[in-house]
Amino acid sequence: MSLPIQSAPTYTTNLPSDGREVKFRPFLVKEQKILVLAREGEDTRKTLDAVKELIHNVTFEKVVADELPMVDLEWLFIKIRAVSVGEHVTLTLPCQL
Repeated sequence: MSLPIQSAPTYTTNLPSDGREVKFRPFLVKEQKILVLAREGEDTRKTLDAVKELIHNVTFEKVVADELPMVDLEWLFIKIRAVSVGEHVTLTLPCQL
């Protein structure tokens, strides 16, 4: 008897630039690892490429991230992160006194 394969929930959003509906799933540990590795480096190009790869993967390879305007990339990334990690972020800021 094999283990059942659990599928991730699917969400939808409309892109701000053209209103197109996009389906996506939360990112998995392997995609989060790609983001962490890209963030550890100081190359912004690698970070942007990692975000594009993540968007391509979690949209079931239906969205070509290289063809999206930056506003849509940011929108999708925020929506994906919200369903993957959570909508709330705890900030710790140093006192500038």
